[in-house]
Amino acid sequence: MKLLATLAVLLVLGCGGDDDPAVDGGRVDGSVADGSVADGASFDAFAPDASEAPDAAVDAALPVDGGTATDATVGVDVPDAEAATCAAPCDAPPGPCFEATGLCVAGTCEYAERAGSCDDGNPCTTGDMCVEGGCVGTPVVCDAPPGACFEAAGVCVAGACEYGERAGSCDDGNPCTTGDVCVEGGCVGTPVVCDAPPGSCFEAAGVCVAGACEYAERAGSCDDGDACTVEDMCVEGGCVGTPLRCDTPPAPCLDVTGACEAGACVTVTRRDGTSCEGGACLGGVCAQALRGVVQVVAGQMHTCARLFGGEVRCWGRNAFGQLGDGTTEERRAPTRVIALPPALALSAGGQSTCAIVDSGEVYCWGSNAEGQLGTGDTDDRSSPTLVLNETGTAPLTNVEKILVGTAHTCARLTSGQVRCWGHNQWGQVGDGTVTRRTRPTAVLEPGGTGPLTSIADLFLGSRHACGLTTTGALLCWGANGSGALGDGTTTPRLLPVPISLNDVTQLRGGGSHTCARLVTGRMMCWGANSSGQLGDGTTSGPELSPVEVYASGVAETSAGLNAHTCARFEDGSVRCWGLNSDGQVGDGTTVSPRLTGRLVGGLEEPAELATGFAHSCARVRGGELRCWGDNGQGQLGDGTSSRRTSPVAVLDP
Repeated sequence: MKLLATLAVLLVLGCGGDDDPAVDGGRVDGSVADGSVADGASFDAFAPDASEAPDAAVDAALPVDGGTATDATVGVDVPDAEAATCAAPCDAPPGPCFEATGLCVAGTCEYAERAGSCDDGNPCTTGDMCVEGGCVGTPVVCDAPPGACFEAAGVCVAGACEYGERAGSCDDGNPCTTGDVCVEGGCVGTPVVCDAPPGSCFEAAGVCVAGACEYAERAGSCDDGDACTVEDMCVEGGCVGTPLRCDTPPAPCLDVTGACEAGACVTVTRRDGTSCEGGACLGGVCAQALRGVVQVVAGQMHTCARLFGGEVRCWGRNAFGQLGDGTTEERRAPTRVIALPPALALSAGGQSTCAIVDSGEVYCWGSNAEGQLGTGDTDDRSSPTLVLNETGTAPLTNVEKILVGTAHTCARLTSGQVRCWGHNQWGQVGDGTVTRRTRPTAVLEPGGTGPLTSIADLFLGSRHACGLTTTGALLCWGANGSGALGDGTTTPRLLPVPISLNDVTQLRGGGSHTCARLVTGRMMCWGANSSGQLGDGTTSGPELSPVEVYASGVAETSAGLNAHTCARFEDGSVRCWGLNSDGQVGDGTTVSPRLTGRLVGGLEEPAELATGFAHSCARVRGGELRCWGDNGQGQLGDGTSSRRTSPVAVLDP
């Protein structure tokens, strides 16, 4: 009906005159003159009101069965609102989430929504999907920077992620670089330098492969880092050397163990005193014998020697400074006495030593507990100190002979007088008293009225003294408990008393006995004899008067500070007797006592004897020294503390 009505209207309108305002040049608003409907035109505004439409139908005027209507249309249906049509085909959906083809409804194209993927037109989204007619996409996430030198989060621009550059360290992904840093968006590293080969048998420069340095092997000599190998050579990348041989001692007093440490063969020092190339080992060195000795003296447990030129050396016990080296350290080999002018004569006693120098003055050192150093006090001295005169105002001068006992000292002056000082319990100072003297005191004549004079020689024992006058008379004083004075009594003598013994040329006092050599070479001894120290073949006694030991042939006698005695004979032999518990007799044994003289071997041309408490020494050819006996304090001077029952050389360290 709508179609029919439309056609009728067109027919009616098409018959309008030129004066009809609805006609303009054969064209009606909203229509085309040839009867076709203009695009998008609507006739709703021109439809006649329904009440004005003729009741009569115009069906007869309509084409039948698809025929064409003619201009003579009889009736027209009045068009209604539903009869409006869309001006264009419904193929322009309002968005990608509507069907491409819509339906015209009441002149309006209507499109059905659709589901599924879509394109929201934003290149910075992904996974666009239709949701209630709208195209919804997921924003692009910029979290994959193009390199280590860009920020981790970027921004999407026109569909592409853009990242800001960053500075600092990075990883360029190359294991053969180090210290990687960002430079203008690029990660730049320093190539690994391969200059530390794994051993001396590899080339110095290598190449880096997969982060590790590889070095080519080399041939030739090398250093295996082991100081105990020699002739090192490269073998298959390893440095192989020949072990150092340690089978030859490097020095006479060193033995090798066969082992090597730090490139040197391990050595063992031979025991001090072991013989070596004409000398004896001392501290790993082959020391030769001390030579140039012109005098030897023995104290209780120390020994001293005066060398050619006046130098003095001492060794042994030094607890009181009796060695004179400025210390109190024990010395097992000779050590030089310090601060002493060239000595002319020397003497050693219990724990002290004294020397006369060219000026006629006396220097003493060591123990001074009884004032035996003559310094006016009782302080020990470890280096030489001048002996003062009787008043303490100046040094003692004009001394020709000095002798040291156990704890007292005596000097013979050029005037023939004698001065003594130190311990005086038994009158050994000879001044008629038992008062200790810390400075030299004049020995009085037998009557005690004035100084003793005309003394040609002086001799000292452990606790007594004797003087030989210019007329050959022998006078003695001091301790006499065992008859050491030889006056037929055991009474101590505070003043000199005459001894009935003529022709004495030498006298030596021991601990409690005395021996003398006479002009004829005869030897006489007296005093204590409990250890056979008198040499008469017995241990009877004490002998209060001299007894003969040898009838002739004696060149020198020496009485020890304890209980042994030695004698040097004109034929060059030396014999000793008495106590021998430390080998002080020198016969190669410790059989004790020896009641008669035992030959001491190994002494070449002996020239002088010295006996201490339990050791003995002899000066021999070449100015060398041989000592034997007790050596617990190093008093034998062979570098050891081993007891010697036969003579050993005193060494020159």
